[in-house]
Amino acid sequence: MGGDVVRFVLVLLHLLVEAAPYIPVDGEYPPRPDSTYSLFKTLEERMAVELCRWNPSLKMIDLLFSNVMNPEDYDAFPGFNHDPRARKWKLWGYIDARDGAQAVRLALGVELTGTEIFIISNADT
Repeated sequence: MGGDVVRFVLVLLHLLVEAAPYIPVDGEYPPRPDSTYSLFKTLEERMAVELCRWNPSLKMIDLLFSNVMNPEDYDAFPGFNHDPRARKWKLWGYIDARDGAQAVRLALGVELTGTEIFIISNADT
């Protein structure tokens, strides 16, 4: 395999069904798939590592998004404070859809090879 750098950006949505071993979740958080969907996403991340090993010019960036919100969704935020447990499945995190689009655009343009995983969330998460 060779040739020009090939770029892939994978957007993965993450959530927690069982208790996290620690918070805040970071890049060292171990994969703990608990559904067919999450198992596939875990395998997809591993495949990216191996494909980049096979082709050193390949770039694959995984963006882990949490709870993508549109501007009109922000009106509901004050209601989340009444029962904090209701948002536990996302560890109370979110990103603005516009920020998610910007993350994809920046990931496509970054000059690197190999695979990288980035957790994308708002600063107040």
